[in-house]
Amino acid sequence: MASLVGPGVTTADPRQLEIALRSFRAGLTPFAVFDPSGDGEGVFAATIEQANVTITRAVRSLLAHRAAEDLREALARVGSMQQVYGPPVYKWTTDRRPIEFSHMLGRSASALLSDEAIGDYEAQLDLLRYDLVDTRYALHLETDLLPTYARWLGKGEASLLSAGEGSAAAIALLAEDTASLMVWRMLTIRWCEDHGLFAARYMTGAGIERFWEFAEYFGKPTQELLRQSYRHGQAVFPHVFASSPLDWAVAHDDAGLSHALEHTTYQLSRWNFAALSVDTLWGICGRQLGAGDRLARIPQMDRSALTRPPNAVTTRA
Repeated sequence: MASLVGPGVTTADPRQLEIALRSFRAGLTPFAVFDPSGDGEGVFAATIEQANVTITRAVRSLLAHRAAEDLREALARVGSMQQVYGPPVYKWTTDRRPIEFSHMLGRSASALLSDEAIGDYEAQLDLLRYDLVDTRYALHLETDLLPTYARWLGKGEASLLSAGEGSAAAIALLAEDTASLMVWRMLTIRWCEDHGLFAARYMTGAGIERFWEFAEYFGKPTQELLRQSYRHGQAVFPHVFASSPLDWAVAHDDAGLSHALEHTTYQLSRWNFAALSVDTLWGICGRQLGAGDRLARIPQMDRSALTRPPNAVTTRA
């Protein structure tokens, strides 16, 4: 069993891990104490690999259970409108009207629908958007992301509700990419913190203490920490933190993913990223996250995006 005070902390004992995380939430855990360069690079690389495995496992669980259940619920709700307005047409490039129905497109509505149905369409569409607030992401996965991943793999069709080989392969790759982008961004945030590029810390010290005061009071998961730090990270590395379809998991308040992210935040907090150049960080990420191989699917992992801004700010503890 690994030591709870050593770098790259892992433990098979949930009770010991919870004790360590409780101290971390209270801001009592020393941060930036281990050197990830030189002799420490191997252990640091293992920490990144472990983080990627931990988060990938949580994302796969989210896809297999919660996302599949949410998809069934969303499809049933869409189906109720489909009975009147025809098959749905998904337009995920817009948040305003991501779902339309075929009978209302073009000039055939009057021939296919009653005047009452036509007049009621906008109100029904608004109600649908409201009803899908918590489950729309599953429709997006099912009708856009998974088919895209299936095409990349040459697997034909894929679905969250299918146990077929093509579906399993597409879901596995989607989970890996989703997790790798999260880990890559968390590493970038830690690098920014220790290099003085943020006005305040987010994942270490007083930042993590204040976040957990807020999170426990308002019932927020660790995903909220990432959402906040992503927004501030855009000012430093806009390309790295640009919006991505793979942000679906960070936008979802899943308890299992929250625990995996908290564990990873704790692990990364122990390392002194000030000892790392961008080139060294990228090299490790290329090996541990397959960053180069994923670039075609995840443009946010482009090495060229990591250029140090000319005006750094002083970091508060």
